[in-house]
Amino acid sequence: MGSHNVFRNSEGRVVVIPDHGSQVIVRPLLRKILRDVRMTVEEYSQIPAKG
Repeated sequence: MGSHNVFRNSEGRVVVIPDHGSQVIVRPLLRKILRDVRMTVEEYSQIPAKG
């Protein structure tokens, strides 16, 4: 069973990201999410891993 996380920025833009526990987000969906938040793959790769 999964749920979704809803984020809204200061401009009111909403991005919904699925949260399915430990299930991996597939590459096409990750790229769409990054496009939606206007982040490049390079910017994403610079985010420190959560431990």
